[in-house]
Amino acid sequence: MNLSLIDCRQATPEQYPQLGGKGAQLARLLRYGLPTPVSFVIPAAYCRTLIPEHIWTQAITACEQYQDQPEQAELALNAVRQAITQLASLDQSDTQLRRTLTDLLTAQNWQQQALAVRSSAIGEDGQQHSFAGIHHSELNVVGLAALERAILEVIASLWTPQACAYRDKIQFSHHDANMAVVIMPMLESHAAGVIFTCDPRDGREDRLLISGVFGLADELVAGKVNGEDIIVQHDWSHQDWHIVGRRCAHSNAIQISEEPSSPQSTQSKTNSISNSPTNAPTNTVNQTSIILTDEQAITLAKLACETAKAMDYSQPYFDIEWVFDGQEFQLVQARPISARGLYTYPYLQQQATMWTNGNAKEILPFAIRICERDPMICAVNEMLTLAQQIVGIQVPAGIQRITQFDGHVYLNASVIQWETFQHFNLQPDEVNFIFGGHQANIPIPKRHWSEYLKIAGNFFKALTRFPAYRRRGMQEAKTIQANSLLWRKQDLSSLSNAALLQEIRDRSRYTYLQHRGLCLMQGASGTLMQLQKFLDKACLQDAKALIAALMSEGEMSVSAQQAFDLLGLAKIAAKDKIALDFLKGNLPSESGIQTCSETFQHAYTEFLTHYGHRGNYESYISRPSWREQSNTLHLAILNLAEVDIDALQKRQQEQIAWAWKTIKEQCHLGQIGTIKFMQKQAKMECNQREFARSHFGLILERSRSLMLEVGRRLQNAGIILEISDVFDLDYAEIDCALSDIEAGKHLAQAYQHRIGDRQQQIAHWNAMPIRDVVLQTAQGIIASPSTNEFAQELTQEHAPNEATQEWQGIAVSMASYRGKVCLIESPAQIAKLKQGDIAIALSTDPSWLPIFLKAGGMIVETGGYLSHSAIVARELGIPTIVNLPSITSQLQDGDEVLIDGPAGRLYRLTSSKINQ
Repeated sequence: MNLSLIDCRQATPEQYPQLGGKGAQLARLLRYGLPTPVSFVIPAAYCRTLIPEHIWTQAITACEQYQDQPEQAELALNAVRQAITQLASLDQSDTQLRRTLTDLLTAQNWQQQALAVRSSAIGEDGQQHSFAGIHHSELNVVGLAALERAILEVIASLWTPQACAYRDKIQFSHHDANMAVVIMPMLESHAAGVIFTCDPRDGREDRLLISGVFGLADELVAGKVNGEDIIVQHDWSHQDWHIVGRRCAHSNAIQISEEPSSPQSTQSKTNSISNSPTNAPTNTVNQTSIILTDEQAITLAKLACETAKAMDYSQPYFDIEWVFDGQEFQLVQARPISARGLYTYPYLQQQATMWTNGNAKEILPFAIRICERDPMICAVNEMLTLAQQIVGIQVPAGIQRITQFDGHVYLNASVIQWETFQHFNLQPDEVNFIFGGHQANIPIPKRHWSEYLKIAGNFFKALTRFPAYRRRGMQEAKTIQANSLLWRKQDLSSLSNAALLQEIRDRSRYTYLQHRGLCLMQGASGTLMQLQKFLDKACLQDAKALIAALMSEGEMSVSAQQAFDLLGLAKIAAKDKIALDFLKGNLPSESGIQTCSETFQHAYTEFLTHYGHRGNYESYISRPSWREQSNTLHLAILNLAEVDIDALQKRQQEQIAWAWKTIKEQCHLGQIGTIKFMQKQAKMECNQREFARSHFGLILERSRSLMLEVGRRLQNAGIILEISDVFDLDYAEIDCALSDIEAGKHLAQAYQHRIGDRQQQIAHWNAMPIRDVVLQTAQGIIASPSTNEFAQELTQEHAPNEATQEWQGIAVSMASYRGKVCLIESPAQIAKLKQGDIAIALSTDPSWLPIFLKAGGMIVETGGYLSHSAIVARELGIPTIVNLPSITSQLQDGDEVLIDGPAGRLYRLTSSKINQ
């Protein structure tokens, strides 16, 4: 076959399989504009043809025949390697290879250049298997003859005992073993080493571990020498960086300091740094033994994080080899960390970590984009630990409560269950009931009696301290509301690049930290859980139905008020022919509203003033609000004219009356008083959850406006192609591009490659089935529990006579309902739903309110007792069942089902397939 060397600078993703593991990663580094030396690859298929078939057969036979006989295997494989390397003799050399290599050396002026000839086996440097240190590379290769020999030495390293044993261990067939070869120039090396973008020893994700030596790092990578170790720590927003530990090359102890020894700002982002002694750390490490100063180490750490996110922002944990010439860093290898520890509580360390998308999938059903990652990590870690912080609990730093798998958001169920049990005595099954999802319960130890005193103290502190935070939250909401009016009037084009970047940085990092009152309100859940437990004891048989009915009494939440205001607007529009034309898009959008009746104009304007920041899948900054794009809102208004508001309110009142009648019959006076108190408190907390969410939505609307302004500026500079592409850039990338427009233009092609590849990856992730639970150990992901078949055998004592299948979910509404199923994938499909049909959805958020109002009942695949679906269903009295895994793939349009609201059961009565 014809040989064509592949220039990694020009390699396309379609060519990556030919480059082997290392070659493909180098090509990606260059594609994304990261500092990486020029590299060429001899494709694996051609390398295979260099070796005669009988030698290849001999090699495979030796591996398979002597698998359990190491001495014989060593002898046989040594003969194979000698046979391969001897091909470099003049009479057996490949003339095409020689000619191609000669042309390469001439074109690159490498005749006297020292080269590195590196292994790039198929399957090497992958997510699951690294082959680290298994295959051979040749350094300081000079001249054509030496280059030919080095290439054959690298190919021959496929057949060492360690390579064969590694393939046997990971069950990689020897018949599939193949090697591509990378050729690149040796670099001037003041220092070199590896950097891990998380701490591989314990898995801590807010720390990076650097290991370096003076000169070349080949012996360090091979494990023959110890280097200097440096631990760099960053906050979850990747804006604060400092050194927290060092170990000199000749020391066995690493000095750890939680306090930053040299805090660094992220104002400048450059790969060129000073080597001045003034940058040396001020701790007690021997200055003469320092390989990298604090500033240099932090510069390398930022570059490594940028690299890892460019390669895979969903799981940005990479092992990266670097070379430092005294001024700049160059990256010569990047591979995923295939095994790492899991940083968690000591009690949980011997268990697999359970990651659930229970409540997360309800508001985040799609893969998130890279600009949404860091703000979400900041928000979740703050929200899930705030209650502990308020009562004075020292929350361990570095424990991660949120992650991504296949681009989707998952929460750390193991840590959440443990923390709520340890500090507030909530049992794991109670936590799962609140959060939803299909994860198991962690095993919990027996408590010593003294621990209950601490828990009682925590509850007392919560009761006395939380009210102040709730009052603070109300003040924060007023400020946000006032600011939002100013934000919408502001001309963002008048902001300088520096001011724009500073506000974006602050919103990424501080949105939840600066609004801790609202943060606490959004996480409120305790009283409802306590009320549920109280009713389980007092009114066991009717407890869940009673909760559902009681939670519809009292002041309406923001979401419920929004629902009734939307219905009112739909009723007004139905009587105004011009308004209907406006909503259908038959009038010019600029002047159309002005031709409608004053009644409709006022109602419409008021609705947008109060709820315009809401929108379809509003938790994504990359999605527009109703104020920005009103077509989905108009569609909802058009489809709600026939909803009977009086019937909704009547059903609410009937449920409330039934609930109190039942409670009075089954409970004594003291219990009734307790229930009334707890109901008011629980209702207030649920309302506050929706209230806080709405106000965080106003901040998100502001953040989106800022991002779109950045997008406009980057598009005008030719750095990105579309304004919306800005959402596929990380904040560090945005900072770099906007801080120095000329440098950004130089990297425009690289940024566009990153954006395009991320958009393709997101489309791939969104097309994949979503795993409900992921179990993770230090060795990696283990098999996720299957959720494809949760249908149960029919329970005859409960099931209707005509039922053919039964599912058990979480009961969130006391009402039952029978009707035909209509699968709804988006609120935009409201026209597909017939009045009174049962809507079935993967997940819902506030933008689904019109669907709730039009449907006779709701079936939601995900969600828990405090999910949006549950809160809205209880408040509006809509028959609803949640937390039914894979139900959207098991039912289809036209199936007739029965929702047993109080029991949380769903029955299929007839199938549309049978009817057809």
